[in-house]
Amino acid sequence: MLKQKFQKEIKVIKEVIIEETEKYRQLIENEDQDGIKNAFVVFRSMEGAARMIKAYSVSRSALCCMRYCCCCVNTKAYKRKLFHKKWLKVS
Repeated sequence: MLKQKFQKEIKVIKEVIIEETEKYRQLIENEDQDGIKNAFVVFRSMEGAARMIKAYSVSRSALCCMRYCCCCVNTKAYKRKLFHKKWLKVS
């Protein structure tokens, strides 16, 4: 009897947690849509700017390969360069 009571309470708590996580996910998705569209970054040196441009200047075909094909490119390096799950356009 006591076990059934606790199981019912656990079930109710799980439902509340699921509802709250869904609310949080929707909030995060809405924030991403209204987020920053353009940003300007100032580097301390020209070397830092050159490194950034070199890291993100990848051809479209190589970018598609990094995104979908795990055999030819290190996908961990690709995922580290993503910013809020999006590839930066650097110029």
